[in-house]
Amino acid sequence: MKRFEIGVTYYTRSICDHDCVMEFEVLSRTNKTIVISSNITGVKRVTVYEFKDSENAMPLGRYSMAPVIIADRFIEKQKIIPANDELRKKLTERRRLRTGLSA
Repeated sequence: MKRFEIGVTYYTRSICDHDCVMEFEVLSRTNKTIVISSNITGVKRVTVYEFKDSENAMPLGRYSMAPVIIADRFIEKQKIIPANDELRKKLTERRRLRTGLSA
């Protein structure tokens, strides 16, 4: 079963507007609750329940169109690679050759 992890940011979309994406970061957890932080709720303790082999939570309350965060939907942190001029030149050359552009 996929579980909520501390320090990971999870997202959900509004049921009314697909372009509205809400993000919630897990600050701490117990077996039955998680403490989340977002610009919508601030810091809040939410009960966790299991559904379809994953932990779920309803951060804005339980109502018919309430958003649900699911432990499977998290935002992956991008790895930042330090700039390297030689590597940048190789990647630029490779991209140029692949697209058929001349220098």
